[in-house]
Amino acid sequence: MLKLVSLAAAALVVASPAFSQNAAPAPQNANPAKPKLICEVQNETGSRVDRKRVCHTAEEWQRLRAESRDAIEKYAPGVEVRDNDIVTVYTYDAVGRPQP
Repeated sequence: MLKLVSLAAAALVVASPAFSQNAAPAPQNANPAKPKLICEVQNETGSRVDRKRVCHTAEEWQRLRAESRDAIEKYAPGVEVRDNDIVTVYTYDAVGRPQP
């Protein structure tokens, strides 16, 4: 009987490091953080009342604003975008008349 108890105790001592090594480490960043959304309330064109909420990440807002600025500067000569405001820029000819 003593032999059986000694053998069982020895088996537990030998097996315990094997069980601790088989335990899989917890994965770090298993769920990567979602990018933070920035929401704006925008007015619908043609209505003073109807508005909608538009949400994008900071990178998407930056890209959308850059595309809008480039389109304005390309298709509307004499108009620039400064600090997200549309500014009409005129040059003057020799007589002093504004030139678009």
